[in-house]
Amino acid sequence: METPRLVVGAASRAPPPAPRSQRRRILRPCGGAHCSPSARAAPPVLLTRCSSYSSSREGNGDSHDILYINKQRLIAMEEMKKLHDENNLLLEEIQGLETEMQGIPLEAAQSSSFSELLLRIDTMVISGMISMTEASDLREKLVTNRSIIQSTFCDIHHKPNTELLSELQLFLRKPIDTSSGVGLVIIEPSQLSYFSRDMLRGYPDDFERFSYFSRASLDYIVKSGKRPDIIHIHNWETAIVAPLFWEIFAHQGLGNTRILLTCQDLNSECLEEPNKLEMCGLDPRKLHRPDRLQDTNKTHLVNILKGGIVYSNKVVLMSSTHSKDALIQGSRHELQSTLAAHREKILVASYGLDGELWDPFKDIYLPRRYSANDIEGKSICRQALRRRLRFNGDSSIIVGCICDDNSDVHSLKEAVHVALHRNTQVIIMETLGSVVNSILQALKGEIKGDKIAFVEAYDEALAHLIYAGSDIILCSSFQDPSLQIAVCETSLLFSCFFQ
Repeated sequence: METPRLVVGAASRAPPPAPRSQRRRILRPCGGAHCSPSARAAPPVLLTRCSSYSSSREGNGDSHDILYINKQRLIAMEEMKKLHDENNLLLEEIQGLETEMQGIPLEAAQSSSFSELLLRIDTMVISGMISMTEASDLREKLVTNRSIIQSTFCDIHHKPNTELLSELQLFLRKPIDTSSGVGLVIIEPSQLSYFSRDMLRGYPDDFERFSYFSRASLDYIVKSGKRPDIIHIHNWETAIVAPLFWEIFAHQGLGNTRILLTCQDLNSECLEEPNKLEMCGLDPRKLHRPDRLQDTNKTHLVNILKGGIVYSNKVVLMSSTHSKDALIQGSRHELQSTLAAHREKILVASYGLDGELWDPFKDIYLPRRYSANDIEGKSICRQALRRRLRFNGDSSIIVGCICDDNSDVHSLKEAVHVALHRNTQVIIMETLGSVVNSILQALKGEIKGDKIAFVEAYDEALAHLIYAGSDIILCSSFQDPSLQIAVCETSLLFSCFFQ
């Protein structure tokens, strides 16, 4: 009798999709009457079932990995959707701020821009651009310098966060100061010692120094996103700003900005080799022309002040007595034709001063204030001035003079000799300027005695005391601002003009 064999037909098939964890029951031959003892004793034959079960367990691990990845992907998508919704909410708030800014005062608009700036810092944190610690430090610096920040970052609505963050970090690395409540950004070269000097001007590299400052100022305006209505420049020192602006920077979002040049002295100018214009990015071949920067007399040179006049939208000439025509006709030959050609944009303004600062009734520097109705304080100021300069009391007249580098020092020398021969006491305070310093140093060595005092370093408090305590103020001309100060400080004015 043939011994029956165990045949498991499912053994050759593929395993089920998800194998069960319970143990499978192995079928054994029945032990009935039709089975011989030898058949009952035969061991079961297991085919490929075990190897198929092992493969099933490996497939189960791969499935778990796929499920985990899908789960993480769904979590990431939810986070991205959350960030997207938050960004949309912030954009709606920004649009609301833009709408509210229409027709509101400048101060309110700047305050709104500052609030938007703080919101943008929040979005930088959400997007992972900066950490919470960096954001906290950034907010603290913004709040500390709020006044200058509000005026500088007033147009940030369309700037991406990456650009805004870069500009903020660059701006906050610069030294910031204020003067009379107005924010100042101090520009100083990191390597070249252009301005760490004893005098403001009078050096062989003056053009390099002031052209560096002018170019850096315009670079800062563009990079900080400011859109000023007017850029106000003064004399030849910053006159190069005008050609720089219209040749380079007006095309960088400053098309609505205009240039105003103020000239206190048309006799002060700067003549340079044309190739030096390349140092600040200008093309000498384009600007070394008669209708631009070429000097009228020395045609091989460029005249920096002339360039400022040609390229500025308006030019203000300072004079308290002369008309526009008189100023044009009386100017140096190099500038006369240029001023005549641009006559329509020339304005004339009188010299002015801060009445609050120089009013003897309000002057904080005086030991005793006075007015036209109460002149007693002037005598006290005169006595204080004598004590300060160690003058004796045998002279009844004090002559004061505060001169700058535009003063006619040669005529001043003659006036001082006349005053000293008439038993007066003379005080001369100078401001910075190479010509003034050299001539006054020679005058100091020539005239000695206890009736003349030279004050080489400008002292604000002493300047107020000189104007208040002097009986006569020496002025270089009617245009000298000292004349107007003297009118404020003295009730009975005696002025001597040394022209």
